[in-house]
Amino acid sequence: MWHWILGLNAIWKVILGLFSSIALIWAGWIAMKSLWSLVLETYDAPILKIFTEALRKYKMENPASALVTLQNVSITEVMKQSGRKQSSVYATLRRLEKRGLLREIKHGLWNFPPIKVSDYDTPRRRTRWH
Repeated sequence: MWHWILGLNAIWKVILGLFSSIALIWAGWIAMKSLWSLVLETYDAPILKIFTEALRKYKMENPASALVTLQNVSITEVMKQSGRKQSSVYATLRRLEKRGLLREIKHGLWNFPPIKVSDYDTPRRRTRWH
């Protein structure tokens, strides 16, 4: 008479086991994805540092144009300074372009995206909390 309750209990245990395994797989996937993005950011950091150093040098030489980024860096300079192959540097530059940190001006010339001067000129709008 009560055998059907035992059957439901077994089915319930199987369902809970499946959900817990799916949750573990999902959490592992998210952790792996974040770890991979961390590895890529660490791998791309020296290339981005080359561009920031070039921009810093340019701003030191031309203090009047502090907001304008006109210093283009060629891919051959980046290859020489980083010591990487062209394909590796190109892949890194494309990843940085996809993230919005760099842009390609011409084929082989890279630069930072333009800075919106309106962001610096307009005063910050007051809100209720500030």
